[in-house]
Amino acid sequence: MVLACYGSASEILLQLLSGGMLFGAVFMATDYATSPKWRYNRILYAVGLGVITVLIRRFGTYPEGTSLAILIMNLLVPIMDKFLLPVRFGQTTKAGKPYPQVMKWGMRGVSLVLVLALAVAVPLVNYTEVSLYAGTYTYIQDVRRNFGGGYEFNVQGEADLSVPGKYEYFQQLEFVVKLDGAGERVTEIVPVTQSTKEYKAELSYFVGQTYEQIVARTDWKGTDAETSATRTNLKLKDMVIECFTAYHYELTDYEALPYAEGDILRAEKNGSLYRFTVRGEADLSVPGQYEYIQQLEYAVTIDAETGEVIYIATIRESTMGYSVDRDVFLGKTAEEIAGLTDEQIKADTDTGATITTVSVRGMIGKCFDALAEVNNG
Repeated sequence: MVLACYGSASEILLQLLSGGMLFGAVFMATDYATSPKWRYNRILYAVGLGVITVLIRRFGTYPEGTSLAILIMNLLVPIMDKFLLPVRFGQTTKAGKPYPQVMKWGMRGVSLVLVLALAVAVPLVNYTEVSLYAGTYTYIQDVRRNFGGGYEFNVQGEADLSVPGKYEYFQQLEFVVKLDGAGERVTEIVPVTQSTKEYKAELSYFVGQTYEQIVARTDWKGTDAETSATRTNLKLKDMVIECFTAYHYELTDYEALPYAEGDILRAEKNGSLYRFTVRGEADLSVPGQYEYIQQLEYAVTIDAETGEVIYIATIRESTMGYSVDRDVFLGKTAEEIAGLTDEQIKADTDTGATITTVSVRGMIGKCFDALAEVNNG
């Protein structure tokens, strides 16, 4: 019942141990004067208590449902004890026929219905919540895993659909991005909130695509390339990339390597992929106004076979929106990144995002240096 109502297996233990559940189950529900006399009635009584308690906690305005569930079921106890009676061995009706065992078969029917309901409903509605605690994410709100092993990411953000000189318009966006169990491919994207002006994301650009295909794509023109559909697609691209990044940073096992030197805090390996946790800082000060040195920390994944940056997971960066522009670095080698000028990696000339991205260029360079040292022993 908890699985069906809350959609999370993690809620089971919480619901059992919170409020007056244990006290009510051990001391109040078992009171001789108010609990049923017969065994099958007691089973029905217990099931009723559990169902009503969960329904009140999940959908009611009353915060604690245990005591109220006991009061409701206590009202039904006299009716149950009067009409749901056990059949004694050899008991017959006035016509001399064996007395029908209504209680036994009724309870068997109730049990069968409950089992079938759980067997059908839980796989359909239940998604186990997954905690993302290691990284910092701009768009991801929550993550769930279904019984099939796939992952659902609820992402939210906004697309700047403003037209310079005419109006400003920031469209709120929300999607549910589904990845397969291996985190290799987008299986589905469900729009929750997007533009009502037909500037909608082209979902076909993402569904069925791998991470590498999405990163490598350059044509993001949508249904209205001259206006804002392209911007919606680009924002959804950032969201999807963050989903892949979170999966491989939080949910993929890496082997720790005995390497930590300077600003490289940790080194890990998974096949040909090497992940380095690197720290740095960005000077976001405004001359004559304030000084602000932003501490930065990222997990940079490099494919040793291709020599390219695969993922950049954020651990710590500015909370004021000065986020690194990952597109500048993803899919590039050490030589390509080292050859980028400040102008080429400019992300936002009006704020400190450019400074952050420039700082990350140097941090990624340190990761490539660490990869060379690890491979050289």
